Amino acid sequence: MPAAAEHFRHASFWTGRTLRTALAAAVLLLLIRVGWGWHLSSKVRAQLDAARARGEATTAAEVSLSAPAPGQNAWDLHTRAMNATIFGVDSPRSSNLEYTSYPPYGPKWLKLAEGSEARHGPAFALARQARAHPLARARDTFDPDPKAMMVNGLNSARNLANLLADSAQFLETRGQYAEAAERFRDVLHLARSLRQDPVLVSQLVALGLEALACGGIQIAAPGLRAGARDPATRKAITGLIADLLDEGAARDGFRAAAVAERIVVTHMLRTAGDQRLAIRPLADRQIAFESANAAVVAEAVAADTWPAAELILTRIKTEPAIFGPGGAWAGIFGTAPAAPFVPRYSRWFHWGFGEFYGKGIEKQIQGLAERRITAVALAMQLYYADHNRWPTRLADLVPTYLPAVPRDPYRAAAPEVGYVTLPKGLPDGTDRPLIYVEPGPVDSQDVNQWKQPMYGWQQGTINGLSARVPIRQYRDVTRFRPADVKINEDGDIGPAPGGGFGSMYAPPPPPVSPTPSTPGVDDDPDKPDAPRKGEHEQPDPDAPKHP
Repeated sequence: MPAAAEHFRHASFWTGRTLRTALAAAVLLLLIRVGWGWHLSSKVRAQLDAARARGEATTAAEVSLSAPAPGQNAWDLHTRAMNATIFGVDSPRSSNLEYTSYPPYGPKWLKLAEGSEARHGPAFALARQARAHPLARARDTFDPDPKAMMVNGLNSARNLANLLADSAQFLETRGQYAEAAERFRDVLHLARSLRQDPVLVSQLVALGLEALACGGIQIAAPGLRAGARDPATRKAITGLIADLLDEGAARDGFRAAAVAERIVVTHMLRTAGDQRLAIRPLADRQIAFESANAAVVAEAVAADTWPAAELILTRIKTEPAIFGPGGAWAGIFGTAPAAPFVPRYSRWFHWGFGEFYGKGIEKQIQGLAERRITAVALAMQLYYADHNRWPTRLADLVPTYLPAVPRDPYRAAAPEVGYVTLPKGLPDGTDRPLIYVEPGPVDSQDVNQWKQPMYGWQQGTINGLSARVPIRQYRDVTRFRPADVKINEDGDIGPAPGGGFGSMYAPPPPPVSPTPSTPGVDDDPDKPDAPRKGEHEQPDPDAPKHP
């Protein structure tokens, strides 16, 4: 009996000691939780105060949306234009037709374009009306919930841009130069309306529409030169140049989107933290981490050149994620970890805002570069129309055709857009003028070996293999048919047997109005749209002698 009592006393002693230890540990953890939470909450508040001091919104209620007067919302008219498009009536870009992205176009391309032109008059008229209104508002309020980020009609906006750009190129082949230039301005205004929506997805779609417009303008520009002496055409081309050089909406929209995305990330992390109060400090820690990166992003967005932005982005802090590609548990997703490491509990709410946004800034710079070289290409056409020769240097375009020679945003010192002439570089033995910007080095092959017209973004090579690497971006300002293109037996564009350059593109026929009775055409409505032939082909340029 005494032994049993002794055992009970000994057990009671250890039970009491264990309870006291557990209680002390719980109190210590609570103190750590409260202290850590207070420290991180204070850090987040300080970062938000710094953002407000920079003039940035920090809550959804502070996000500024455009405020057009009643009846003057451009987006309302754009939405009506989208709704006025006719399902199944395809223009070439909206179809599965494969074709060269430059003239001469084959009969099938012309049939699709003419049918779309005849049937989409109401949509084109509404898009033109929208240009009378500079302000656009695509949403009533800004909701940081990711489910509310998408604007209704983004896919329809892409379709409307396709129709407008194809219409512009079609009208250029018909000699309706002024209206062709105005249709391109309609595409740019549609993108401008989307730029006023402070959400990243809207900015990326707007970038795509701007790239679409620039590519179409570069293709049509040599033809527009034929109408440059007509006052209406001259005015339209001059207006188009001004629209391209007006980068305010593009810059403001992307800057606003960077701020809005930070608010979205903060909202998501706070929501997740509120649902797990015990580990709420982990969410606050991640908010502080992402807010610090957001300040770097805001600075990089305001940079004038890509080298400057790239240097700023090196200050983005990164850390491995627990989940996802490259994370400690990446094997769950079928990929190996980037490097072995011990998962850290504090990284539970990892997001990666700054790392993600760097790619968006790079695309933004690409869009600005494309706008500038497109404006230069148009100005060169006006110069040629007036002087019957190409300018000796781009400075000759100032001030009659350009207010100043645009800067190359890919070079640190921001020198002007480049210009080179290849003597006897065209099939008929005349000189081949090219303008360029430099996101990367010159490709490995001589530019004289690249016989395709260059419009839109060109891909580079590494050791002779195709790859998405940055290279010097040349753009033709002339029009010619390359060696491997001919009209085949079916009357469509196809490769020419045996090499040899085809004839130069014939002058367009006199202006004609599309026949109203022309039916719209859907070449295959059950299949998704296909890329155009030659759209993603790459050049092999080298650095030619500069004039």
